[in-house]
Amino acid sequence: MRMNMKWFVVLTALLMVLSSTAMMAMANKGGGGKGGGPPRSDMGDLYGDLVEIYREPANGVPYLDENSCEILISATDGSLIYMIYDQDSNSCTIPEDADVIEVSFGRLNAVRAPPHVLIAAFDEAINALNAASEITLDDGGRFLLNRTAVDAEGNPYYYWKAIDSPRENLALYKKLMTDGHLEGNLGDDPYANVGDPAAEPVLRPVLDVAHFQAVADANIFDHLVNNSAGPQDLPPTEEDLESGAYFMAAAGDKTGHITADLVFNLNSIMGLNTKNESGFYDQSTVVNFHLFDMDRSKYEKSVYVLVPELNETGAWIFGHWVEAYIELMNYSKWPESTYNGSNPDVFTWDIEEGWAFENEDIGGFAQASDDALRVIAYIHDQRVPPAPVDIPYTATWQHKYQYKYRNWNR
Repeated sequence: MRMNMKWFVVLTALLMVLSSTAMMAMANKGGGGKGGGPPRSDMGDLYGDLVEIYREPANGVPYLDENSCEILISATDGSLIYMIYDQDSNSCTIPEDADVIEVSFGRLNAVRAPPHVLIAAFDEAINALNAASEITLDDGGRFLLNRTAVDAEGNPYYYWKAIDSPRENLALYKKLMTDGHLEGNLGDDPYANVGDPAAEPVLRPVLDVAHFQAVADANIFDHLVNNSAGPQDLPPTEEDLESGAYFMAAAGDKTGHITADLVFNLNSIMGLNTKNESGFYDQSTVVNFHLFDMDRSKYEKSVYVLVPELNETGAWIFGHWVEAYIELMNYSKWPESTYNGSNPDVFTWDIEEGWAFENEDIGGFAQASDDALRVIAYIHDQRVPPAPVDIPYTATWQHKYQYKYRNWNR
């Protein structure tokens, strides 16, 4: 059933692309038909968020052919597919038999929702940060918050909870990339209507900066507050971009794949990428990833998860699981020539599609985000079950026990 559904989704997406050809034939890219000026770069708006196109490596700006049409990429061999340019209508169309590569948004399609959806999600994330007694990062780079709750007997206890909502993480990404920090509100309106639209608007929450700085490690999180004299702390720093990669990973499908095309189009839909006066994307109108330089060595560590228990022959003892620390990277176990040091059970795309590792620019950002997504998926699927609810309360012991089982919430 799952395989049938997968093929249904893929075929539906391809039919959307091919059926859009007729629509594109009517889209005048110059705004005036024959003689109406140079073609405008609108193809990315119609096709760029459906299929992969040929992009320059720094910030993902589309390459154009001599007719100012975007160039597609073949799913078969990676070769370039040129669109058909019609001089009379001054338009470009996709060849009907084009073997294109689908760009899958999955949960990230929430970016297309009305603005109030991400605004509400951002407010939820800020409320969680303001209520945390300690803030750190989980193994996949998500916010991991230490919270206090009260059991049935009225005794307080601590627990760890990641901000794992896709919408909340997508909202955090948009805010950080828009303003360079998480202070203030997402959007211009500091008020919101809750419930009854006729009711008086309520003041939206904002990050309690003093509290945030008191409970979060400044060496990790200082870049998330406004370190400038103005309302924006831009352009984004390398630390901002790294946090952005984590937020995007936490917003994506655990079985999905984050690519440079997906990153560019998300930024375009959010309004982070714009077009110049001539109607084209250029290096000055898109998110600048030039400062980004990923370092995969941060995954040279172990995660605490459940793994199958094996017998003396290496076969699984059916139904038996054991808790263990599993390495994410080890060049001795997984040589560079085959696995590039990465655990094939975690970084599945490295093994299935070949090594796509890039350090810099938008490709490095996409790789870093996809790496974080792979780790999130792994610790989610292999998570240790939660602590029993009837543990006797002692503050020190309870804290350690709950911390040990934090993976349940990832």
